[in-house]
Amino acid sequence: MRYLFVLLLAGCASTGVVSTGDGEYMLAKRSSTDSGGEIMADLYREASAHCGMEGKKMLQTSGKSRDTVPFRPGNAELRFRCAEK
Repeated sequence: MRYLFVLLLAGCASTGVVSTGDGEYMLAKRSSTDSGGEIMADLYREASAHCGMEGKKMLQTSGKSRDTVPFRPGNAELRFRCAEK
C-alpha cells in the first residue's frame, strides 16, 4: 500500500511560470503517465494563458521534451517571451 501511494504522488510535477530575466520565462513539467508531446502541449497552454493575462501572445524561444519510458518519467521544458499581438 505504501508503494502505491508513492507512485500516485510521483505522477506529475510542474515548476509553474518562472522568470529567467530579460523578459524571458521558463516552464518545466514531468509526468510518469503522459508522453513528451502531451506534456509540451500542457506547457504551451500554460504559457499562452500567462501571456494572455498581459494582453500579449506567447512566442517560444526554445523547447525540448522526452517521452515517458519504464522507470523514467517524461518531461518537457519550454522557454518563451510575451510579445505584443
